[in-house]
Amino acid sequence: MYLLNGFNLCTPPPQPPFLHATACLTKMFPSHIVCSSPLFLLQLAQSYVKEAEYAHKLAPTKRQRMMQSRDRLRNGAKQLKELTQSIQTLSKEIGEKCENVYAGSKAILAESDRHRAALDVALEEVQQASVAESLVGVAEHTRLVDYVDQESLTTLNESAEIERGVISQFLEESYKYIKALDDEMVKLNDQYGTLVEEAERWDEGADRVVDFSGDVKGMLDTLREVEDLSRKIVSADSLLLSAQQRDVDGELSTVMRKVEERVTLLYRKLQDVLGRAGALDNLAQKLNVYFVTVMQSVTDLESFLSELREKSVIVNTMQYHWENHTSAMRDLMQETEKLSSWFKNYITAHDQLPSEIRRRLDFEEKQQKLVDRFRREMGALVTEEMARRDDFAESFGRYLPESLCPGLDEDVVMVEVSPSHVKSSLRAAIEARDEANAAKNEEVRSPCNSNEEVGSKK
Repeated sequence: MYLLNGFNLCTPPPQPPFLHATACLTKMFPSHIVCSSPLFLLQLAQSYVKEAEYAHKLAPTKRQRMMQSRDRLRNGAKQLKELTQSIQTLSKEIGEKCENVYAGSKAILAESDRHRAALDVALEEVQQASVAESLVGVAEHTRLVDYVDQESLTTLNESAEIERGVISQFLEESYKYIKALDDEMVKLNDQYGTLVEEAERWDEGADRVVDFSGDVKGMLDTLREVEDLSRKIVSADSLLLSAQQRDVDGELSTVMRKVEERVTLLYRKLQDVLGRAGALDNLAQKLNVYFVTVMQSVTDLESFLSELREKSVIVNTMQYHWENHTSAMRDLMQETEKLSSWFKNYITAHDQLPSEIRRRLDFEEKQQKLVDRFRREMGALVTEEMARRDDFAESFGRYLPESLCPGLDEDVVMVEVSPSHVKSSLRAAIEARDEANAAKNEEVRSPCNSNEEVGSKK
């Protein structure tokens, strides 16, 4: 708060010390000053003019200080607004990435559960299935699951569990980031959310005060009016003295009323000037105080933005590794899906195996019969041909020169089928099984027969 000649500009100036206040001011802000002494009115007016002139001298400085305070606050509010926008943009980007990781992790874990459940069901069916009875003794094992590559299955399950654990960690980490970011943004919004709007309102308020004060030009115009009025008071005082010398009562009363009106107007103008100057002082002080608050907020938000950028780097790294692990997880799920399908087709194929074996054995029998028939017919045909050729040679061959028909004495071509006996490894395995079973049955019967023989001899 600035002082003019030791007086506070926000309050009306007291009357000069050489005057009696009780004879001049009837109220703190009188609507009309009544005084019987022209000298008193002149002295009072002159003291007001001095105060107004001093206020006029300080008004541009006060306005300039207020404008500087407003400009500083504008710059601070601009920084604050840019920071909040940067924070909002970066936090949105981080939030979207974390949401993507979180939602993607939940989705791929759920999908992995479905693939794992399907594999467990398919594997359970394989574990409960036995080798077809017609293959018992031929096949190496009696359970279908014994033919499954357990090592590969174990490796697949272990790899899937490792990836599931890693993705579960991504799920937890992304949720923590989302929760922490939401809490931080709520806290920031509570602390700084209205600062920009408040700063803009202060800015608008400063503009209104500047307009209200009439700027420096309006202030000068007001003071010029005060100066004109003071000169008129001096003139009126001269007229008043002349009237006193002539002792004209009516003219004296008229002049006094004019002087009183002019002094009253002067007082009001002075109060307006001082009020405006005080408003500028008050606003400048408030703008400075609020500027400190804004700049402290700017410092806090700059620190938070720096932390947010570091967090953005961490989240980007997390997203990069998450994408790699989800890609690996999808490859494993594809393998799991293929294995589940293979297990189902494995059982189906096994169910078709006995009929296929029977069909192949039947074909082998038909093939052997065809070969045997061919050999018989071919042997009979060749024997008949050989006999006829012998007859021809005996009857006519000795009369025919060899050069007349070369190759006439050539032997009959014998066509053979190889192999002459068709026996596949499948049939050999079945025959070996049947022979082994027969031998076992013979061993079971042999002790019984030996006991019977011993009893008969006795």
